[in-house]
Amino acid sequence: LVKTGCVDQNITADQAATTYSCSATSDGGSAGPGSVTIKRDATAPTVNVVSVKNADGSTYTPGTWTNQSVTVDFGCTDATSLVASLTPDPVTKSASAADQSASTTCTDNAGNSANASVTNIDIDKDPPLLNITGAADGTSSGVCSELPSRPSFDPSDGLSGLDGSEGDSWSTPTTGSGVGTYTYSAHAADNAGNSASETRNYSVSYGSAFGGYLQPI
Repeated sequence: LVKTGCVDQNITADQAATTYSCSATSDGGSAGPGSVTIKRDATAPTVNVVSVKNADGSTYTPGTWTNQSVTVDFGCTDATSLVASLTPDPVTKSASAADQSASTTCTDNAGNSANASVTNIDIDKDPPLLNITGAADGTSSGVCSELPSRPSFDPSDGLSGLDGSEGDSWSTPTTGSGVGTYTYSAHAADNAGNSASETRNYSVSYGSAFGGYLQPI
């Protein structure tokens, strides 16, 4: 058997469908052409982050606190065998927690794969705690009993932390007897934009035994 037009091929580069042909002639004079089609892709696809957004559509910056769910959209390209799958995509993180990550895997039609992820996703959907100590809202008393005392508060936030704007106030009636309404208010906010506030009102009255003021004698 005598080969003519045939060259050995060592395929090392990625390529789309490429056909290689050669022919052979036997000692008896008969000819037999042959061909083979080679497709080769040994390169992993390219995965990229398309967008990272809060639930309201605004851009989220990893490493900062947000009080919304965060959705990461990924993209994938492959020049030779093309993309077979990109999963999961998109990825949404909804739980309140620090240092979360969103990851995906892209696979091409040759079986190569690549991963991508976004880290440092910090979500805090819970408002801070005011931890107010004092009488319950709506407590009332008579003028002859002890007048209401100012409550206190000890705000805290176990995830993103307080932003430093917390405060409280206490207002009392201007009457000399102490009769009237006493109001306590407290507020706090955290670094994710959550806030909490509470107002408590207390009342002091003369009571049913009080018959009013009499003319001096």
